[in-house]
Amino acid sequence: MSKKLAIFIIMGIGIERVYSSPVLIWQKKYHHYTAYDMVCDRNGNLFLTGISNDAIYTIKVSPQGQIIWQSSIDPSATLEVSFGLILDNLNNCIYATGYANFEENDLYLVKYDALSGDTFYTKHFNYYEPGGEVGRSIDLYEDGRKIVIVGHIREWQGILLPVYPVIYEIDADSGNCINTAYYSPYGADQVGFWGENGYVSILIMDLLLVV
Repeated sequence: MSKKLAIFIIMGIGIERVYSSPVLIWQKKYHHYTAYDMVCDRNGNLFLTGISNDAIYTIKVSPQGQIIWQSSIDPSATLEVSFGLILDNLNNCIYATGYANFEENDLYLVKYDALSGDTFYTKHFNYYEPGGEVGRSIDLYEDGRKIVIVGHIREWQGILLPVYPVIYEIDADSGNCINTAYYSPYGADQVGFWGENGYVSILIMDLLLVV
């Protein structure tokens, strides 16, 4: 057998394995629970977040599908749901974001202990009130010190509006907002910087916020 033929056969076997039909290992049903995001740690454990009984619900599942812990966050709002989840590089903490409906939607953030499921803190933000802010996606800086949440503002002064993209930068240790901005589709970008003394500046610019 020539070398070219041998390489072709090996490549053919590899391609067949890559594109072969997936094999079901296990399946589980978690009743009364809707998941919107999922991450996996280095040990094969899964973290899922979403909603159950109108509350933010997050679970940790073993590689075999068994629930290790589950956490329900109900901040006495009308409705709470989580859409985004991120695990830090050390597999120590997980962060979930979504919204909690008080008088209007507040962007919501929860920090969990990845091992036990204990809650380090819960935070909610509504800096552009009266409005409705929803966290949709979440990530961490490479050093793990800051969180970035991207979402949208859906309502302003009781008027249903086109979705305005909004972004938050948050200190991972404390959960405090460092700065935030939203983009208006009507040609103006409002950027607010938040510090210990509250709202310290507003800039109006004709600038598209690229996230």
